Amino acid sequence: MRVLRSIVAISFLLVASLSASAQLTAPASQPQDTKAAFTADHLRVELLVTGARLYTGDEGNQAGLYFKLQPGWHVYWQNAGDAGEPPAIDWTLPKGLTAGPLHFPAPTRLPVGPLMDYGYENQVLFPFRINAAPAAKLGPADLRAHVTWLVCSSVCIPGKADLELTRPVARGPAPSTPESPLFQQFLSRLPQPLPKGDKAVFQSTPTGFRLALDTGHRETQAEFFPSDQTVVDNPSPQKLAPTPKGIVLTLKKDADIAGTPAHLNGVIELSGDRAYHIAAVPGAVAA
Repeated sequence: MRVLRSIVAISFLLVASLSASAQLTAPASQPQDTKAAFTADHLRVELLVTGARLYTGDEGNQAGLYFKLQPGWHVYWQNAGDAGEPPAIDWTLPKGLTAGPLHFPAPTRLPVGPLMDYGYENQVLFPFRINAAPAAKLGPADLRAHVTWLVCSSVCIPGKADLELTRPVARGPAPSTPESPLFQQFLSRLPQPLPKGDKAVFQSTPTGFRLALDTGHRETQAEFFPSDQTVVDNPSPQKLAPTPKGIVLTLKKDADIAGTPAHLNGVIELSGDRAYHIAAVPGAVAA
């Protein structure tokens, strides 16, 4: 059951956030990017572009939205769980430039009292691509982003910032350069398509679902993060049973579920930092 936690800003929390804000650090922007970062209550947010230029072409240009959080605070995955909202960007870009959607790294389960949130503590980078059409005007281009978020601990505080950076647009293709360690870290945590030959099925039970994942070998760790709200009861433990060719998770259904879903959509995280998008289909799951 999704619960809307009260949005409060208690005065002593705000005073504490001001004194701690200086401790928040983020990756250094280009010298001209003085408006690309903003320090807010309990976090610092920054707009990052990996290269010194934006190149025209089909591959696009790697960029990201970075959050550095104070200890004990978190921001949210695309399905926030029982409370919260994910970060979002509203763009103002020159003609010929477009920004792709934010990509969400694999999240963690974050218990907050009786609730369960899905999100990120400490730091997170949401990668995305900026595309420059062949007809885009060459030369300096201002990228303006209105960013909104909800940062939570025992209370939640909404935030917003208007970020801006400038990059010259140049004719592509872009030169091949290695990604920075920060981008490597979070790009490697993006969920991947389920490998060919693996399969996910689920079977409804009176109290929920049995989700079976066949990877071809025994699995000993798994957590399922539903993409859809009001399907799985988020705070309930996920009972794990290894099988010779994978794993079975027992999930409790949400109290507000409206019938049996056609698919069980979400991300499943396995040992070895493996994370996969799945769309489990109905089927028999062995006891």
